[in-house]
Amino acid sequence: MFALKGILPESHMHYWQSFVLACRLICKPCISKTDLMIADKKFLHFATEYERINGKLAISPNIHLHLHLQECVQNYGSVYGFWLFSFERYNGILESYSTNNKNIEVQIMRKFVTSGLLACKKSVLPEDFSDFFLPHCLQQLETQNISQTEDSLEVTLASRGPLPGNEMVWTHLDSFCMTGQYKLQRLDSDDLSSLRTVYLKLYPELDTTSLDLAVLVKKYKSLTFAGETYGSQLHSRLIRYGGIMASWCGENGDVNPIMMRPGIVNSYIVHSIQIEGEQKIHAFATVRWLKPSTNDLGFGNPLSVWYLSSYERSGPATFLPVQRIYSRFVFAEESFEGQKYAVISPLCWRTLL
Repeated sequence: MFALKGILPESHMHYWQSFVLACRLICKPCISKTDLMIADKKFLHFATEYERINGKLAISPNIHLHLHLQECVQNYGSVYGFWLFSFERYNGILESYSTNNKNIEVQIMRKFVTSGLLACKKSVLPEDFSDFFLPHCLQQLETQNISQTEDSLEVTLASRGPLPGNEMVWTHLDSFCMTGQYKLQRLDSDDLSSLRTVYLKLYPELDTTSLDLAVLVKKYKSLTFAGETYGSQLHSRLIRYGGIMASWCGENGDVNPIMMRPGIVNSYIVHSIQIEGEQKIHAFATVRWLKPSTNDLGFGNPLSVWYLSSYERSGPATFLPVQRIYSRFVFAEESFEGQKYAVISPLCWRTLL
């Protein structure tokens, strides 16, 4: 949408916008009935306008078949279950295997079968040798396994909408992996006050006197979750992965988890508190939240426009529980009347939301 603005006429941009929004709705591992209905309406609008502007002879079989996707999903489930992307993905995996150009088919299948055995390591490989072999296999398994797990299903329930009432979700960190070495950092009084406010949002049944906050945190540069890598301003090679979308920040840096908005991650921290004598570990992203622009520059959904290098003031919303991260985003810079803007496009998750 961003690249074609000013190139395609507005009438063409209008119906292609419907196609883009429909694809974003339907191309998910899990889709609700409401999203499916909206996607079908947008495919219909796309096809109708496409025919009106370009003529009946321009309608291809694929354009017509988009109008039957709703029935296919209702009959067979998510498109992830019956489209050809998995077939093409495995072709890419097979193509990436190195061979010596002799008996290529045999070598490829041996490596493919070996990868399958490693993926089932818990039930296939003997535990007696796990200490020796497992460290050598983990890296390959982590790069190939981007499937959704039960753990990640639980924590993604907290990624958007109202805060869940289940307090266990905030201490469930099994699906999150802080990468790289950490540094110990001491929190100042303002940070401790902001964190205390956040904890009272996460645990509304508690009062401030029952919270005993540690003054030291472990500070990390990056985070991985369900096959996604999130960077930060501290990691020079992963700065571009440090832009995240989340519903957490309101006006003036207060916590108000209503509107989805973009932010830039400064770092990731692991912090501990004592609640009624019990130690609980939490993970946060420290975030600078962009301010919304009063000028949309003519861009439509799913793009949004925000002031570039203009952030909400520091406050409790600076500390974002990692479970509230919704997705990453990409952005482009635009200038208008001497003001610089960031045009934000949220990235679709590869995992279930």
